[in-house]
Amino acid sequence: MHIVFSDFCRRSLTLTPDSSLIDENIISLNDDLVIGPIDALESEIGRKQRVEWLASIYRETTYELDNYSSYVNEDYNKIEEIINNAGELKELHIWCGITTIDVLGTARLLHSLSNTTLKIYLTDFSNLELKAMKGHFFKAKTLVEVNPENVENVEKTFYLLKEAELKKWVNLWESVSGEEGGLRITDEEQKISYAEESYFDKHILTLCKEEFQKPAQIIGRVLVEIDFAVNDSFLNWRLKELVSQKILVAEGKLKDMRDYQVKIVSR
Repeated sequence: MHIVFSDFCRRSLTLTPDSSLIDENIISLNDDLVIGPIDALESEIGRKQRVEWLASIYRETTYELDNYSSYVNEDYNKIEEIINNAGELKELHIWCGITTIDVLGTARLLHSLSNTTLKIYLTDFSNLELKAMKGHFFKAKTLVEVNPENVENVEKTFYLLKEAELKKWVNLWESVSGEEGGLRITDEEQKISYAEESYFDKHILTLCKEEFQKPAQIIGRVLVEIDFAVNDSFLNWRLKELVSQKILVAEGKLKDMRDYQVKIVSR
């Protein structure tokens, strides 16, 4: 069984040339643990609190609310199914990159599986260089960045997780899940820590002008600046929060990115 951290990655594995992987043997965990409360996800109360938080920031959108809220319980059920079938599965392959979302997803999963007898294998993206379609080489950080033709090279990096490293993953999850707050970031030393939900607002405001712009223009550039540390829907919420704080002014309905435009409040 193989674990990835988005439906996009699951599709990449199934589209890999000469791949023996089939969709039924790939589980995608889709809940973005970079944002929102993540304590007590093993309890119904904890998952309910997370769903309510997601609902509060995505309440005016169409697609995001239904999807992000459903991911919370879907991921829990998928992990429970893995635990219940551990004896039959015997081994698990986790396609873990070095991005915050991959690391958090892996830490949560390994914490849940720490008492099973599964043999667990992880990919090693730490020094992985791949050839891009245009011929140059680049350092991939996650399976999302890997085209199907390069998946085989990532697969070669799988290694067996030893007990000492498993304990580090378990400790990591216990540490980050015990912190309150709505945002987690990875610093230059690859340490994950809590940040204020407004952490990326400075990037948004730097790109806002005195003329109206569509949110997609601003958000797209911010995502590149912050190396896609959060998803575009989170930044869309932050834009609307800056409007509610009267730091920005909007025209249109504050819903999806296509529904409005923003500019800096004239002084």
